Formats: sequence, structure tokens, C-alpha cells
Amino acid sequence: ILNRLKQTYIIIHKKLCRHIHIVTYIQLYLHIHIVTYIHSYTYTYTLSHTYTVILTHT
Repeated sequence: ILNRLKQTYIIIHKKLCRHIHIVTYIQLYLHIHIVTYIHSYTYTYTLSHTYTVILTHT
């Protein structure tokens, strides 16, 4: 009985670990995408803003 429980525990543990790994991966992926998106947006905004300032001052 103990051996059987141990095997069940190992199976559950492996499934849980895989699940946690996938979730962590997805969160990381989303985080990177959001950060990249914000950075590119900010960069574009700053660029256009600078461009506008240069145009209005010359």
C-alpha cells in the first residue's frame, strides 16, 4: 500500500511540476511581451514627440 501511495505521489508531483512549469513559462512570456510592448510604445511616443518639438522649434 505504501509503495502504491508513493507511486501515485510521484505521478501527481510530476504532473504538478509540469503544470507549474508551463504556467511560469506563460507568465514569463506574457511579461516579456508586455514589457517589450510598453518599451516600444514609449520609444515611439518619445521619438514622435521629439520630432514634433524639433519641427515646431525650427
